[in-house]
Amino acid sequence: MERSRTALAFLAPALAIIAVFGVYPIAYAFALSFQHYNVLHSSWVGGDNYRRVLLDPIVHKALLNTIVYTLVVVAAGVSISLWLALLLHARSAAWQTTCKALYYLPAQIGVVVTAVVWVNLFAPVDGLLNHLLAALHLPQPLWLADPHTALPAIMATAVIGGHGAGVILYLAALAGIPQSYYEAARLDGASAWRQFWGITFPLIRPTTIYVLIIGFIGSFQVFGAIYLMTQGGPQFSTDTVVYDIYDAFFKRGEVGIACAEAFLLGIIIVLVSLLQYRVLASDVEY
Repeated sequence: MERSRTALAFLAPALAIIAVFGVYPIAYAFALSFQHYNVLHSSWVGGDNYRRVLLDPIVHKALLNTIVYTLVVVAAGVSISLWLALLLHARSAAWQTTCKALYYLPAQIGVVVTAVVWVNLFAPVDGLLNHLLAALHLPQPLWLADPHTALPAIMATAVIGGHGAGVILYLAALAGIPQSYYEAARLDGASAWRQFWGITFPLIRPTTIYVLIIGFIGSFQVFGAIYLMTQGGPQFSTDTVVYDIYDAFFKRGEVGIACAEAFLLGIIIVLVSLLQYRVLASDVEY
C-alpha cells in the first residue's frame, strides 16, 4: 500500500492534467452533441444533431472527399515509402542517414510554410508549374480554383512530401530481418521478386500495419492544407470532414452539430483501424 500511494502521488499531476484537458472536454463535447447550444441557454434535442449530420448532403460530399484523399494518399505513401526504404537498405549506413534526414525534413517545416510554398507553385498566373506547362505548350489549369483539379492538387502535396516517417520505420524493419533467410533463399534459387514476397513483405507486415493505420488516421483528419489552400472550395470539392466540423463550429455556430459530426468521425476512425488490424495482423516471430 505504501508503494501504491507513492506511485499515485507521482502520477497525480499527470492524471489531473489528462482529466482536466482530455477527459472532461471529451465528455462535455459528447453532452453538447445532444443539445442545441447557445451561450445563454442550451436545449436538449436528443439525437436530432446526429440525424441532421447523417442526412446532410454537404457532409456526404465531405466524407467522400475524405475517403478519396485517404485512399490515394495512404496507398501512395506506403508504396513510395517501402520502395525508397528498399533502395536505401542496400546502401551504406552514412548514405542511409543522410537520405533519412532529407526525407524527414519536410515533416519538420510545418504545414503553414508547406501550404504557402504549394499555393505559390500552383498560382495560375505566375506559378512555377504553369510556367513549365506554358514552356511545353500545354494547358495551364487553375489548380486550386477548378473543382476538377483542386483535390488532386492537395493530394499531390501530401504524396510528394510525406514519406520521411515511413522510410525510417521501414528501414528499421528491414534491418531487423536476418540475412540468413535471404542466403537460404538464394541457395534454393529464389529470384529477388520471390525473396521480397516470400521473406521481406511477410516479416515487415507489422510495420506496414502501423504505417497504414497511422496514415489512415492522419489522412482522415486532414485540415491544415485544406484550410490554408482552398477553404473547402471551390464548390465543396475539397471539403473534408474535419474542415466541415471547423466550419460548423466556428463559422455557422452550430456547436451541437460540430460535436456530433466529430464523434461520428471518431467512430469511423476506430472501426476502420480495427478492421485494418484484423485483416492485416499476423503473429510474426524470427
